[in-house]
Amino acid sequence: MNKKFYLITSNQDDDKMINIVNTALKGGVSMLQFRNKEKTDLEYEKTAIKLKKLCDDFNVPLIINDRLDIALKIKANGVHLGQDDFEIAKAKKIIPKNFILGATAHNLKEAKSAELAGADYLGIGDVFGTASKSDTHRINLEKLKNIKSQIQIPIYAIGGISIENIPLLNSNYCDGIAVIGAVFNAENPLNATKKIVDLLEKFDDK
Repeated sequence: MNKKFYLITSNQDDDKMINIVNTALKGGVSMLQFRNKEKTDLEYEKTAIKLKKLCDDFNVPLIINDRLDIALKIKANGVHLGQDDFEIAKAKKIIPKNFILGATAHNLKEAKSAELAGADYLGIGDVFGTASKSDTHRINLEKLKNIKSQIQIPIYAIGGISIENIPLLNSNYCDGIAVIGAVFNAENPLNATKKIVDLLEKFDDK
């Protein structure tokens, strides 16, 4: 799963959000997660279907945050589960073959547990501080590097990742980055996406 640039959606209205997603996919995003805590189940499902069609056009995997039921129903490419969501081991028993199972971890213990339970990748954070969540767990670069050295599945750094601080990361710390605001809050999402892609091309060269 060689996908360095993981975009997570923000809680904007659908038209604006989908337009930015479309732009970011054109710019080189390699995996998309649909995350929204405000929609009803029906609204969530309808938006997820729109995003699935869009991601299919670009051959980019769509990951659904938390909602395994909706991920399976719309035939998304995977699901991302937090520490308080559906258990990874239970999810592993009911998901189809080649379905991507992602998990959140805040420390080495959680990372090892998720890997052992069958997760395909990990989102590790909060690395640089984030405005998208209030209940975050800060993790410094030294701890991130230590986790990376002991985990075999891909790791995505998340939390306040920006064009300015991506150069502080490389393949010794993580396999890729997950962003929200760096794209969704950018004045020019396409230019921001392309700049991040350029930075990630140098990821393995440091």
